[in-house]
Amino acid sequence: MDINRTSKKSEEEFLIDKSTIDPVVYNFDELLDASGGFGRMQLYCLIICFISLNGTNYFSFTLSFLELEPKFLCGPEGNRTPCETSAVCDNGQIISRDMWEIDWDNSIHNWMTDMEMF
Repeated sequence: MDINRTSKKSEEEFLIDKSTIDPVVYNFDELLDASGGFGRMQLYCLIICFISLNGTNYFSFTLSFLELEPKFLCGPEGNRTPCETSAVCDNGQIISRDMWEIDWDNSIHNWMTDMEMF
C-alpha cells in the first residue's frame, strides 16, 4: 500500500467548494447565550480582573510624585534666585545649606525632599 497515494485520496475527500457555503453570522448576545450566558462566575472574574489591572496603577503612578525633584532658590539669605539642581550639588558634594533652600511655592513635600535625594 502506497502511503502517498492514500494521503492524496484523503485530501481530495476533504476539499470543500467554499462558493456553495453560506456563512453563518452570529452576534455577541447569541454566542453568549450559546455558551451558557453571563452569570455570577463571569461577573466575579470580571471584577477580579478589573481590580488587579487597575490596582497596580495606584502604586506605579504615585511614584512619579514621590520622586519629583524640587525647585531650588540659591544665593545668600534675602537675595535668593531660582537655580538648577546642579548648582546645589556640585561634583557630588552638596554646597553649604545656608546658600540654598527649596522653593516650596513650586515644589511638593515628598521623598526627595525628606531624604535630600537630589
